[in-house]
Amino acid sequence: MEAWDWASTEYNSGVQTKMMGLLLGATIYCLWQERNRRFHDQHFGTPKKMIEDITNLIRVKLGTLRERYEMPESLRGRWNIP
Repeated sequence: MEAWDWASTEYNSGVQTKMMGLLLGATIYCLWQERNRRFHDQHFGTPKKMIEDITNLIRVKLGTLRERYEMPESLRGRWNIP
C-alpha cells in the first residue's frame, strides 16, 4: 500500500486519483487474467497485448464515468473519449 499512498498524495486531484485507481485496477485485472490463461490454458500473451487490454479497460471505464466526473478535455482527447 505504500505505492498507493504515495501516488494518492502525489496526485491528489480527483481526476488524477481516479486515473491512478483505474490504472492500478486494470493492471491487476489483466495480470491476473494472463496468469490464469498461462496456468489453465497454456496460452501466453504478449506484453503488447496486455498493454492494449489495460488501455481498452481504462478507455471503457472512463467512457462510462464521463457524466459522473468532470474530465478535462485533454484527458478525453488522450483516451479517445467523445
